[in-house]
Amino acid sequence: MTTGQFVLALLAGAGLGTTVTSVVTHFLSGRLERKKWLRGARLSAFCKVARLVLTLGAGNERLPSLVRMRGELAETALLLPKERVGVSKRIEAWTVAVAQLHNLAREKKPTEDWQSEFNLVANEGRDLVDVLRAILAKT
Repeated sequence: MTTGQFVLALLAGAGLGTTVTSVVTHFLSGRLERKKWLRGARLSAFCKVARLVLTLGAGNERLPSLVRMRGELAETALLLPKERVGVSKRIEAWTVAVAQLHNLAREKKPTEDWQSEFNLVANEGRDLVDVLRAILAKT
């Protein structure tokens, strides 16, 4: 190998190394940006759920309907990890239970076990918030 060939090989190797480094850096930065976006999106959506859950669905001007609560929780269902699909079902069951409690409150027909139902719904809501907090911590 002549000196010229050696220099050309060295320059070609350096160019290839730079290209590979650039591609890997671009790939990793894309993954980091996606993770950052996902965490921000989850934080926003999970905060909406936590607010709804911890206030038992009470809104600004009136109590929300089942349809409106489902709409507010739709983004969260889309952002849940695949392995946590059961959380979406728990949120749906919680939403139905809260709507039933609100209907009882509107009709002013509290039953004897209304307080125990209220406590069950409130406790399930707190559990859901804890689950969402754990998911967010892993993101």
